[in-house]
Amino acid sequence: LSREYIWQIALAAFLVIPIAYLVLETWLSNFAYRIVQSWHTYVLGVLVITLIVGLTICWELFKAAYRNPVDSIRNE
Repeated sequence: LSREYIWQIALAAFLVIPIAYLVLETWLSNFAYRIVQSWHTYVLGVLVITLIVGLTICWELFKAAYRNPVDSIRNE
């Protein structure tokens, strides 16, 4: 289940990181004080998103595992 989400995150990162780099490079070039972009920032962003997705998947799995199936049948 989580492999699908990891692939989606990797694909999104592969597509968006170069675009974000170019846009930020253009935007930051207009400032008087130069700020150097680092690849660490992009990797950290992808890792944080992956962590949030992983925690969300775990939370939903635990909720489903501890849910009583009888309650679901009664509601339907």
